[in-house]
Parts: sequence; structure tokens; C-alpha cells
Amino acid sequence: LFNERVNLIGHWYDLWTDKQRKQFLHAILTRSSRSQLKFVQDWFTEEVPVTKVDFTTILPRILSLYILSFLNPHDLCSAAQVCWHWKFLAEQDCLWMPKCTKFGWFLPYTPADNEYSAWKRHYISCACSLDYLTPREAAETYGTLNEKKENKEEQEEKLQEKWLRRMLHERLALEKRKKPYSKDILLSQCKKGYFF
Repeated sequence: LFNERVNLIGHWYDLWTDKQRKQFLHAILTRSSRSQLKFVQDWFTEEVPVTKVDFTTILPRILSLYILSFLNPHDLCSAAQVCWHWKFLAEQDCLWMPKCTKFGWFLPYTPADNEYSAWKRHYISCACSLDYLTPREAAETYGTLNEKKENKEEQEEKLQEKWLRRMLHERLALEKRKKPYSKDILLSQCKKGYFF
């Protein structure tokens, strides 16, 4: 008798619209006890794929480490604060060794087999001991790429050359007004020093 009634309800359920099905489920679930609701919850967790699952618990460790290898050091340190499992993964030497060797920072010793996160500690110690300057301090100390540092003698020579060119230009313009010389004759006379 029970199986006949379940089949009858299932037949009606197949004929109902989506709205009617939702109303029926709501009515059934509100009448259910805690143990029955727990049964439904357990069934859902087994049968329906859950979203927002920690990928490091599902994927093999090598794939989780490969994904974490794309993070920069700051993000790796942030990931290590999520939970114990993420801390264990984010401090693996296989993640930190390439970040150290990229800057030429090598461990001065060979870590023991049971030593954990030696490369991370080495990266942090090397990064903390760096002498770094703000952009303004660096520009004042080393100059910029676009400007060349010149000594006083070179600056004086440039000023003198600029003054000579201006004088030459003025004299040429003055002589041009006086006599209709050709440009070549004027230049040769300037080089010989006739106008000074």
C-alpha cells in the first residue's frame, strides 16, 4: 500500500508545474523532523556537487602546489593565513626556491630532509636586509636615465660655445645687411677670426 501511494504521489509530482512542485517540497520539508532534514542534507552532500569547495582538499597535492606557484610572495604569505592546510602548502620549498634563485639568493647550507620552509625564511631574511631607496632618493643619489651628470668645466665650455654661436649669428646678420657677401665667404672669414 505504501509503495502504491509513493508511486501515485510521484505520478502527480511529474504532472505538476515548477511552482506546484516547490510548494509541495516546502510543505513536506516544514513537516519533517530534524533527523529527516539531516537525512536530506546528507543526501544532497553526497549526490549534488557542492560549489565553493576548497580545491586543495580535492585536487592532488602536486596540482595544488602548481596553482599556488603562480602567486607572488606577498600573496603566498596571505594564503598561508587561510588555514593550517594552506599554510602547509604555501610554505613548501618547491614554491619559494624559484623565487629566491630568481634574485640570486641561494641558501648557504643544504637543508635537512625534515627541515620545513627553509627557502621561505631565507627569502624573507634577504628581502628584509635589502637597502632600498624611494624613487626621489634614488634620483638624487644616482640621477635619472635621461640626465647626464656634467662637471663644471663641461658646463662652462657649453656656455662659451653657445655664446660664440650667438655672436657669430649676430655678426653674420650684420654683415649680410652691409654687403651682399656669399654665405661661404662669411663663414671662412669668421673661422679666420676677421670679425672678432
